[in-house]
Amino acid sequence: MKPPPMGSGTPPEELQRRIAALAPGLPRRRPLVNLCRDRIRFTAVLLHAACRRQRCLLPPTHSPAAVAELQARFPDAVLVTDDAVDPAPAFPCLPSPWPPLRRWRVRLRLMCFTSGSSGRPAAWEKTGAMLVRGARCALAALGLGERDWDVVATTPAQHLFALETAVIWPLCSRLRLTAARPFYPEDIRRLLARSPRPVLLVSTPLQLRACLGSAPRWRNLAGILSATAPLDPGLAQELETATGRPVWEIYGSTETQSLAWRHPAREEGWRPYPGVRLDCGTEGVTVRAPWLPRPVVLADRFEPLGDGRLRLLGRSQELIKVGGKRIALGELNHHLQAIDGVEDGLFFPTETNRVGALVVSRLDRRTLLARLRQRIDPVFLPRPLLFVEAIPRTPTGKVRQADLEALLSRLRRR
Repeated sequence: MKPPPMGSGTPPEELQRRIAALAPGLPRRRPLVNLCRDRIRFTAVLLHAACRRQRCLLPPTHSPAAVAELQARFPDAVLVTDDAVDPAPAFPCLPSPWPPLRRWRVRLRLMCFTSGSSGRPAAWEKTGAMLVRGARCALAALGLGERDWDVVATTPAQHLFALETAVIWPLCSRLRLTAARPFYPEDIRRLLARSPRPVLLVSTPLQLRACLGSAPRWRNLAGILSATAPLDPGLAQELETATGRPVWEIYGSTETQSLAWRHPAREEGWRPYPGVRLDCGTEGVTVRAPWLPRPVVLADRFEPLGDGRLRLLGRSQELIKVGGKRIALGELNHHLQAIDGVEDGLFFPTETNRVGALVVSRLDRRTLLARLRQRIDPVFLPRPLLFVEAIPRTPTGKVRQADLEALLSRLRRR
């Protein structure tokens, strides 16, 4: 017999029942690879692992290659998919905060992985205490702790962005955990329309750009939260105009968790969370945060603005030099993606100390280069400029270095 569907009044005991139901089917003392796509099922596995003091492994993507690599690194790990957890209805949600907070906060052990955008995914250990303390700082900074909103994320819970905002934040506040992960604009519209409460939409700049046309019809939207890549201020302004709701952006990394926020439609600078300190030195930016056991050096570079805020300059390793001039790849990507008629685009360094670009666009080569010339110094015009049907991005909008190299290799063989 199927369990009764969970509605807006479902008690937290329902999630506890799901956790208990997992016990007979999962071995003890072995790491669990949590592959659940449904966030309530994902959370049930997460808290089940915490109750048993088992480590949970969260792969950077669901691709067979990523899962196989994780199994090779942890041969005793057990894969847990949605099939291991009771079915859930189309729009389940759970009241928060979750009562036994202290128990799972003490026992939860996670291993998260970077996206692999700059090489092989790196592993980073997380504890429940780190995640909870970081969540409380974030909720205080954004003023979201007392909001009785549902949280709907378009990115997988295995990625730290959705793990923090769509799982841990609801477990620490009045925000509510939901299961669905819509992808297409119409899916998002329909899901928001069915929500019994206002919705905080957690998404990425790439998906939000695709959704702009349907955004004026988003009922029950309370606000938008973006991350994983810099959000273009113009896009943020268009989204706020179309929806009449605020757009927030958070900054963070797998190494640090989220640590700063901004209102991109109105400000360029980032505001660190309470208790977070970013020291901008000649060797990079060092982060000290209440939840970090030790300082962490960021891959990104920041510039202090003098009022407590900081300007993001881009990644240190992405700074390129051509013809005696310097620019960050992220800035080039911003200019390329901002061109009307470009669906997606990506610059990359070449072996000849220049830059090339991949582009998904209906524009012809001459028109595209002419529009790029209006935005960037001609020395940075891409050579080669390669038109493709799609750029191999992960669900969070990142491009793994291995996938980029494989695509370029195939293009060279044409």
